[in-house]
Amino acid sequence: MSLGVTARTGSPADPTVPGADTVTPTLCRMDYVVIVAGALACVGLLLAAGGALSGERRERAGQQARLARVERKLDGLLDHLGIAYEQPELGRVEQLLGEGKTVAAVKAYRDATGAGLKEAKDEVDRLAGR
Repeated sequence: MSLGVTARTGSPADPTVPGADTVTPTLCRMDYVVIVAGALACVGLLLAAGGALSGERRERAGQQARLARVERKLDGLLDHLGIAYEQPELGRVEQLLGEGKTVAAVKAYRDATGAGLKEAKDEVDRLAGR
């Protein structure tokens, strides 16, 4: 599978070594993870910008569908590479929601995931079934 990415070897080929000019650099797993993380960050920024600029529900639904497709592709890529992705532990968030402490649950979610305030509030509201 080609991602259309060219890796760098870090140094030019040594002309004194036979066959050095034919060495093809390869990407390691970490390179793929960095590429995928960058792609997801770009998709997230595009979706956030699109959501801020347009208030139409239909467009938002289309964006969410595209994001879901990207997430499925990412999951497939991670499975193919044998990389395990663990969801953040949200037990504390659920405990706080059970106690009715929504603000504390949002803070705990942000601490566990590194999410922004809006994303954390939306996710806590989703977890609470609102």
